[in-house]
Amino acid sequence: MMMKSALFFILLLLELSACSPAAVEKEGLLWKITGKDIKQPSYLFGTFQGIGIGADFLDSIPGFYDAFNSVTQFVGESSNPFAFLLPKAKENSERDYGELYMPTDTTYRDLLSESDYQYLDSIIRLSGIPSGDAFFKTRPYYLWIMINSIKGDEFLQEIFGKAKSDFMDFYLFRIAKRKGYEVKGLDSPEMESKMEKLRYRSEEEPPFPRSLQESVDTLMSKVKKIDRELEEFDKSDIIEFIQNVKDAYKRQDLVELENLNIEGVKILKTISKKFSVTNSMDNFLGKELDLSKERVSSWMKEIPELISNQPTMIGVGVGRLCGKDGLINLLRQKGYQLENVK
Repeated sequence: MMMKSALFFILLLLELSACSPAAVEKEGLLWKITGKDIKQPSYLFGTFQGIGIGADFLDSIPGFYDAFNSVTQFVGESSNPFAFLLPKAKENSERDYGELYMPTDTTYRDLLSESDYQYLDSIIRLSGIPSGDAFFKTRPYYLWIMINSIKGDEFLQEIFGKAKSDFMDFYLFRIAKRKGYEVKGLDSPEMESKMEKLRYRSEEEPPFPRSLQESVDTLMSKVKKIDRELEEFDKSDIIEFIQNVKDAYKRQDLVELENLNIEGVKILKTISKKFSVTNSMDNFLGKELDLSKERVSSWMKEIPELISNQPTMIGVGVGRLCGKDGLINLLRQKGYQLENVK
């Protein structure tokens, strides 16, 4: 589960399939949209959907804040960019996996050896969570979700590095609301439901045993297994790859980002093989590819009306911009003029 979550975050950065084999534009993150029935210019911006480059980078993009301050509406991929942090699928966990809390007369100390208890306790407390005791009130499956998230965050911070400021998408939504802009998302509720089902439901993940002792034993087995795998895993190639992606983004090099997209898919498959999730990852990549194409197609049905009604900033992952199937080319095909803001 942890590796699927971590690989999905890398996949967000890559924006699988958005960059098709032939590049249309060489460079540019910010594009001015004019023509057709537009009375005032709108803008298309490619965000960095990873934790290695934060919102502070916006200061270095020529004309960005002039463009942002000239619009009255901000449109992102989702109307709630924070939703993926607490996916709806997890809301159904109690229905699927039973009660959330441990029995009042039973603790993890009763079910674990002292060494195993201290092992789990160290994971929670060393993560920086101040109230570790509260986590031990939850049953093993839910504790596994928490530890899984902690391990995933540690893995991602090691390969991405830590940004000095907020995620770009979160920041743009926040300041747009602060300025009183209309804030909308391109994804329909139906599309968001499809994405949630694909990205967060672990069909290969069997339920934890109902027996409390067996469930605790399963938890320990999973945590120790993933720790062994992470310790043995050589992250050097992926760290180098992520740095190349960050550098290409900072150069606003769409062609290089497109090339890295292809390389990134190969790396994802190599990692999935290492963690014995090859079949599920291949299946996931195929479904993600189909869903990506469907998403961009649905966006193109929404964008014309959005930009004709009022000046709008559209902020989506940079991978959605480039290639013959990217938004730059698709908007031009509809008769709009797109000019890179430099």
